[in-house]
Amino acid sequence: MANLTIDHTIKNWLFEVSYMGSSERHYEERNEIDPLNTQGVASLWATCGTPQNPVGCYSGVQENQMTGTSNYHGLIGRVEKRFSSGFSMMGNYTFSKCLGTPYQDEFAWHVNMHLDYGHCTEDINQIMSANGIYELPFGRGKTFLNNNTLTDALVGGWKVAGIGTLRTGPWTTLGSQQNIGFFDGGLPDVIGPVNNKSLHGGLGRHGRLGPYFNTGNVVNLSAVGVQGDSGTHNLQNPGSENFDLSGYKGWKFGDRLNLTLRADFFNAFNRVNFNTVSSYDLASNFGDVSSANAARQIQLSLRLAF
Repeated sequence: MANLTIDHTIKNWLFEVSYMGSSERHYEERNEIDPLNTQGVASLWATCGTPQNPVGCYSGVQENQMTGTSNYHGLIGRVEKRFSSGFSMMGNYTFSKCLGTPYQDEFAWHVNMHLDYGHCTEDINQIMSANGIYELPFGRGKTFLNNNTLTDALVGGWKVAGIGTLRTGPWTTLGSQQNIGFFDGGLPDVIGPVNNKSLHGGLGRHGRLGPYFNTGNVVNLSAVGVQGDSGTHNLQNPGSENFDLSGYKGWKFGDRLNLTLRADFFNAFNRVNFNTVSSYDLASNFGDVSSANAARQIQLSLRLAF
């Protein structure tokens, strides 16, 4: 692992830029070592009872190998304002890429696992997040409406807070119908680019759920023992944009009683954040999104502490 960080402070502001990189070698992965040939016969252990297979019958044969490899590189920017004048905030942006071969409990597509080298399963290339707290300038000790007890009780001491997160989607693998082997997944062929950002606009409106990518460039394969050329983890799922907002105020009664009123808005702007896209080339909804995360939720609470 390697990392380098440069930061600089200007008054109440901190600015930071970091590089982070890591490499992992010889982790455990599991692959099918007895795939089917084009006649549908296992390459090493054929059908039961033959001289080539005197010891039993196998649907598939896997081998654990310490051959896994992955690499991660990330550039991270951070800005932070320490709390002053009733305001604090922090923002982060990460631009990164993780490439590797499947881990042990992931599906494999080739006998030679290095042919499965591609985006890591949880490779999120871009993440931007920001959060902040702001004390409204009303009430006792503030700029406005600061000389009336009733006004202070109603509008003084209010705070608003927010968290926003934007991220690109993880990567998945196209699937096809051909039988490669019991523990192998079938890949289709591709005849052009698959990912297409121009198709993402308007999804979810007027019943439109896709296509999310260029489905016309994906060619189904049905021949036994023939693997496609589409590669692994090369289809990017939808990203997400989420904003949560809160407003809250407290009242103090004597030395022991505290009352807090709070309003929370989860997914405040009611963004539609889709889940994974259908990637099996014979599915009726191939190329479509079929579900989404929760819509806006509003929560009101009143808390008495004593």
